[in-house]
Amino acid sequence: MTKFKAEYQSKLITPAEAAGMVKSGYTVDLYGYSSAGRALDSALAKRVGELKDVTIRTIIAFHPYYETMKADPGGVSFHYETWFHDAMTRRDPHPNNIALIANTLYEIPAIYRHGHVKNDVCSFRVAPMDEDGYFSFGMSSVSQKAAVDSAGCFIAEIDHGLFPPKNVHPESRVHISEIDYIIDEGKSYEYVFFPDPVPGELDKKIARYVARELVDGNCFQIGVGNVSQAVIQIISEMGLKDLGVHTEMFTDGLMNLYNKGNINCRRKNIDKGKMVTTFAAGSREMYDFVRECDDLIIAPVDYTNNINVIGQIDNFMSIQACLEIDLQGQMNSESIGPRSISGTGGQLDFVFGAYRSKGGKSIICCPSTYKKKDGSIGSKILATLPTGATVTTPKSAVNYVCTEYGMINLKGQNTWGKAEMLISIAHPDFREDLIKEAEKMGLWRRSNKL
Repeated sequence: MTKFKAEYQSKLITPAEAAGMVKSGYTVDLYGYSSAGRALDSALAKRVGELKDVTIRTIIAFHPYYETMKADPGGVSFHYETWFHDAMTRRDPHPNNIALIANTLYEIPAIYRHGHVKNDVCSFRVAPMDEDGYFSFGMSSVSQKAAVDSAGCFIAEIDHGLFPPKNVHPESRVHISEIDYIIDEGKSYEYVFFPDPVPGELDKKIARYVARELVDGNCFQIGVGNVSQAVIQIISEMGLKDLGVHTEMFTDGLMNLYNKGNINCRRKNIDKGKMVTTFAAGSREMYDFVRECDDLIIAPVDYTNNINVIGQIDNFMSIQACLEIDLQGQMNSESIGPRSISGTGGQLDFVFGAYRSKGGKSIICCPSTYKKKDGSIGSKILATLPTGATVTTPKSAVNYVCTEYGMINLKGQNTWGKAEMLISIAHPDFREDLIKEAEKMGLWRRSNKL
């Protein structure tokens, strides 16, 4: 620290000074997750009415609201673009003020570095500087380094409560020489905790089908949600061993499997003995675990979600979820009609990556039905996706699909076969109507049967 003290002091500015650098028409990147820019956001909010058409770019943010969003609900001074919708952007009362940047999560660093997005000012939180002049990105390393490298100006906001993980990936930190300005108000920002969901009986039924495919030595990417949590519980009950982790999100469930000895990563072809993730979200206990665990690496998303990296790991098991799927196998995991509620995220990355793995499988789960606003039940397996719905995973990529009525493998199936298999795992109350629709679409022949 002493070696870089003079440089550190020379780069200190106030939030107001940082906000003063922003001009109308600029794009300001505040990143997100546990490191979202807070000081610059608050200072910019005070310039409402003075600035016009400033784009605020974000990704999933682990805090309730951006101050700029609250200060300018009409979107005259500030509007937003996001790599992935979160609870904050979904509940904004002015949805036309927020636009989604289409992407697969793996691509985001390249999109920055290729100059495909404007990046005038970038500001997010980092851990305090270490003795070598580096600032850790903390519990997420999705795309910060690429954002810093492509920014016209990078302002580091020091969060004295943010900590480096035990293993710091070279791309999960920034050196003081790469920083233009520093905001250090001596603040420690609050952590947001994410308790594990509690799976119901239907979730457990789906998980039991998934469990039939699991073996000792599997390496996992597992998403978040009720079914994923049910799968983790079943893994513990089955006593599977020598499991590996190469995932996008690290959770309490994975921590618990490590602590119980199910996970040791001994059979991984690469990063042997190490769990790999690009961000962590969970309880205080899990954050403490991340801080001290020598067997966990938080790496950039263009490593964790790289299909060529995933494909090198034998027996890779990707377990994810979707909202709905049509009879051709087109899968929507991110929109309600044309309204985006999340994003593609890493789903497609892991679908492709798992299929490249020797013995690998991609399993996408969903309950067969959902409850509508009027209380009636609708099918999640549809003849066609609704008008405007996003195709997250195309029919050419889908591997295994699982509902509470079974699991099917769509790889290698023709259109008739896909329709028959998908109807077989739909809720029985909807199967006859789906067959009628399939007949109209030429997806059902006399030889088809259930």
